[in-house]
Amino acid sequence: MCVIRRTVIVKLDVPDERRGDLKRTTERFQQAAQMVADRAFERDDDGYVITTKQELHGLTYDAVREATDELNADLVCAARNYAADALKGVVDAWQDGTRASKPQFTANTVVYNKNALTYHEESVSLATVNGRVECEYVLPPEGDNPQTEYLRSEEWDLRESTLHYRDGDYSLHVGVAKDDDPQPEAEGGTVLGVDLNVTGYVAVTSTSAFFESADYLTHVREEYERVRGGLQETGTQSAHRTLGRIGS
Repeated sequence: MCVIRRTVIVKLDVPDERRGDLKRTTERFQQAAQMVADRAFERDDDGYVITTKQELHGLTYDAVREATDELNADLVCAARNYAADALKGVVDAWQDGTRASKPQFTANTVVYNKNALTYHEESVSLATVNGRVECEYVLPPEGDNPQTEYLRSEEWDLRESTLHYRDGDYSLHVGVAKDDDPQPEAEGGTVLGVDLNVTGYVAVTSTSAFFESADYLTHVREEYERVRGGLQETGTQSAHRTLGRIGS
């Protein structure tokens, strides 16, 4: 038995009067993650960058909550985990002989664990710096589309999600999972299928990402090329392994 994981991108209809709350929450989340990274780079008594979530929690939790105007406790913990994962990536790069600097958190992103959001059939409730905000899903017409299939199916478990803000719109990247028999996995980010009948969501890859438009596919392709070029310049064994994973 194995666990199959997918990510479903769902656009959200955010009430106009609550958009400011989400914006401030995003800013506070960025601030929280940055505070954790900054403290980690002050290093421990042995001179090492701190990457363990438990140690970072003890060193930063109270200060982060105070500095971020009492950001929701679950979001503080999510920001800590988000920063810790980035810090581990930096240390791994160093160990492979690759140059890497302290993470800087500037993306308009908030990680929501299941304590910080509540899924409903037609909407989701998100924790903010000003209580909860209820956001309706903006879904394609009923029928064979990935959003309905995953969000409303009893077969899939809705898990941690990530809120993204881009070009004036908020979208929730919903993590879903289910138990299933082992299946061979495709390599890298190969496109598994393209649905020409679903407006706005045109492809799904083996890395479990639904691409929402041709413009977004272009953006992702450019990002792949940028990352590939940087890895080719690096020339380390780790870089070559990563190149093999993302494909040629």
